[in-house]
Amino acid sequence: MLQSVFDNKAQVMGDFYMYYQKRDSTDTTFGICTADLDIPYIQSRLRGFKAREGEVILWNWRYDSPLRVQYAKIKKLTPLGAVLKNHR
Repeated sequence: MLQSVFDNKAQVMGDFYMYYQKRDSTDTTFGICTADLDIPYIQSRLRGFKAREGEVILWNWRYDSPLRVQYAKIKKLTPLGAVLKNHR
């Protein structure tokens, strides 16, 4: 996925399901993520996570931990509201 496309979708969606290809694998997995890392709870747990070129840092609510993923490995984003059927 292109960085600009991801950034636009992530900003509009807020929290989202993200399907992505695992590092060094052909398997696809998912995370329940947010790109808003300014939340104090998340800030207190990031501890030195930095994005490298071509990567994004997200908070993965599924494992309650940061997630670093390459933009090129992101397959699909689905708004969490669509899954929960609350469409916020």
